[in-house]
Amino acid sequence: MAIDVGSALGQFGFASLSTGFLAGVVIHYGYNLVRSKQSLSVAQEKSKVLLDKAKLDVKSLERDARLQVQEEKIQLQNEMEEQLKEHRKELKQLENQLMQKDQRLERRLDDVEQKDKTLHKRQEDLQEKEGELDNLKKDFMSKLEEVSSMNQDRAREILLERVEKDFQYEIEQKMKSVVENCKEDAKDKCLNIIAQTVQKVSVDYKSDGLVSVVALPGEDMKGRIIGREGRNIRAFEQITGIDVIIDDTPDVVVLSGFNAVRRAIATRTLETLVEDGRIHPARIEEVHKQVCKEIDEECIKAGEDAANRAGVHRLNKAIIKELGKLKFRTSYGQNVLEHSIECSQIAGILASEIGANVKLAKRAALLHDLGKVVDGDESSHARLGAEVAKKHGEKPVVVNAIMAHHEEVPMESPIAFLTAASDAISASRRGARSGQTENYLERLQNLEDIATSFEGVNSAYAIQAGREVRVLVNPEKVNDSAGVKLSHEIVQRIEGELDYPGQIKVVVVRENRYVDYAF
Repeated sequence: MAIDVGSALGQFGFASLSTGFLAGVVIHYGYNLVRSKQSLSVAQEKSKVLLDKAKLDVKSLERDARLQVQEEKIQLQNEMEEQLKEHRKELKQLENQLMQKDQRLERRLDDVEQKDKTLHKRQEDLQEKEGELDNLKKDFMSKLEEVSSMNQDRAREILLERVEKDFQYEIEQKMKSVVENCKEDAKDKCLNIIAQTVQKVSVDYKSDGLVSVVALPGEDMKGRIIGREGRNIRAFEQITGIDVIIDDTPDVVVLSGFNAVRRAIATRTLETLVEDGRIHPARIEEVHKQVCKEIDEECIKAGEDAANRAGVHRLNKAIIKELGKLKFRTSYGQNVLEHSIECSQIAGILASEIGANVKLAKRAALLHDLGKVVDGDESSHARLGAEVAKKHGEKPVVVNAIMAHHEEVPMESPIAFLTAASDAISASRRGARSGQTENYLERLQNLEDIATSFEGVNSAYAIQAGREVRVLVNPEKVNDSAGVKLSHEIVQRIEGELDYPGQIKVVVVRENRYVDYAF
């Protein structure tokens, strides 16, 4: 029973405590609410005061800004007025200057007009005086014609004839002097060009003879070369076309022949046979064919190399092969292929100096001795080379230059003259041709002796390294028909008495001179 009372008291106490707590919360909330309303009222009052103050500040700022803008506007207007005054002042000065210039121009215009009037008046006066002079001239000429009984044209003719007759000697002397001066200038320029050309071109020279020597390993090899009853040496000479000379000279065999290509083939063939040791007609023929093929390839390579060195392109393959054969050909000890290359270079330089076609000049000069490797014809090498060039499509100007480089036919273009000149320059260079001097001089002397042995010949000169003989005859003893006969007789004597390579040109010159003296 006691426990139940306590429990009831406890429950009552807890209920009272809860009710008090709730009442406190309500009171606290109510207090805070009242306090918040009071704070809100105070805040509203403060904000209203601040807002009124801010409005007053804005109005004050707006008033200050308006005042500042007004001041700046007034200041800007003042500045603009000052600048406008300055511009007006400058414009006024420019206007004054323009007015002054205008006044000066007007004064100058007045002066020009006055001068123009004066000149016009003078021109009229001159025209009047010219008319008067023409009339006076006509009157004078009429009176002169009446006095002299001839017209103006006839008087002019008589005057010119008299002047020409009186001054003919002076005119001739002046013309002669001009011609001589031109010749001297041309000679100096030609010598200068030739000297520069020779200086620019440098080609190595080597001399070859007409025989080749083949070394043998021993004396017994000579018997094997000869063969039984000489069949090997006969077969060798028949196949190669070269003579084999076997004498007492130990361990060597000499091959002799004028054709350098065949001699080179024969030399290489014999060297191959000696090295191989098998020597009989069949083997000789086999080796000869093989060497001919090698020489052909070597000629093609040499021709291409020569064309490239000379700067000549687009040559026919057959011409290149014939050109390469010149490697084995010599003229008075000078290698013909090197000579042709040098001629091409010289002709190119000369052509550039005189304004001719450089490519054609090089081409013609490179091919000018092409006929020296052509066999089986008695014609000159110039004609043979021209035929080969024409056959393989070379231009007519090149063909003519090749044929005319020894003056056998007329030269039809500057290219022909350049080709002949380059050939002469290359051949006459010191050390280029090293033939025996004594034999060379003897042959020249024999040519001159044969020519001067005929009646009516005054003098004779061997020129162009013995390729031409100039014969000067007495015109009173030798007429034109006799001159033709004389040239033919000299040619026959030369052919019968002298040995020489190529051909010799005989030129008979018959000249009349008329001289008079004035005292």
